[in-house]
Amino acid sequence: MKIILPLVLIFILASCVTTQNRTNYVPTPEMAITFGFGDDKRKWKIEHMEGNSAQILTEMVPDDQSIKSWNEMVAQQIVFTPLKLDAFVNNWLSGLYSADPNAAILDKTKSNNSIIVQYKSLAAKEIGIRKFTKAGDGIYMYAYHSRPESFDQKIYDLWLININASTLIPNPAKR
Repeated sequence: MKIILPLVLIFILASCVTTQNRTNYVPTPEMAITFGFGDDKRKWKIEHMEGNSAQILTEMVPDDQSIKSWNEMVAQQIVFTPLKLDAFVNNWLSGLYSADPNAAILDKTKSNNSIIVQYKSLAAKEIGIRKFTKAGDGIYMYAYHSRPESFDQKIYDLWLININASTLIPNPAKR
């Protein structure tokens, strides 16, 4: 079953929009990321949410973890940018290599308007999967992160399926 969790984010962040104080302005995204938890039956909770005119970020962790001491995390991010998908992903990879010159790209696949990157960064203490999808107003990302010491191949494989199955739909809050 797919969940349209970004709607919660959209409605909360849309309430921050003011015409008098543009520093608090958060655009209403043109799209929403649909996703499911698939066979991962654990309860996940939103631990961090923020947005501004440049981006929106939501981070979730399993119910027994916190954002300060997570072993696994799922994140959604929208970056409002005119960059093309390949250019954006190349910039993201450059940032990864700047932070960790020894980071390893485990796999990079491209289909339609999406690129999925699987990577391992010991400096960041993270093994991750990130799907980048281009829409008219920017790049939409859906990611799964695991700490190397907590890595479980079966859970990682479940999240690879979940991330592959994620899609963009027109944002119901955008009128």
